[in-house]
Amino acid sequence: MEQQGESFEFAHFTPLQLATAKGIVALPGHRRKPDLANVRQQVVKARDEHHNLRSLVPGGSKTRLAEELWPVPERRIVRGIGNHTEKRIPIVRVIDEAIAFAYEFPRRALVIRLDDDGDSAASNSGSRAAPS
Repeated sequence: MEQQGESFEFAHFTPLQLATAKGIVALPGHRRKPDLANVRQQVVKARDEHHNLRSLVPGGSKTRLAEELWPVPERRIVRGIGNHTEKRIPIVRVIDEAIAFAYEFPRRALVIRLDDDGDSAASNSGSRAAPS
């Protein structure tokens, strides 16, 4: 499991991978993206101070950032499955735990809805569809 206070991004990507992502296009107070070393330093600072990476993403939405970075954990997961080491990957453990909970507590009326920022929000919707 991730360390308490550690975001998905910091658990799965290096500061350099995050700093080079196109989704991080500006830093607070800057009109343009500063040089790579400065951005990497800001990413490290955000991680060390347990800040959400959202503060470095214009508009606060991490969805495009996630889409851009997805190939990195995808390759790692595929490689891990082939080597039988996938349980070492934090997101795999989280997904396995979610699947176990789903089998342990089956609820047809439970919907996990994603808001615009990609954050999940569980809701017990009865027989109604989740709002879109």
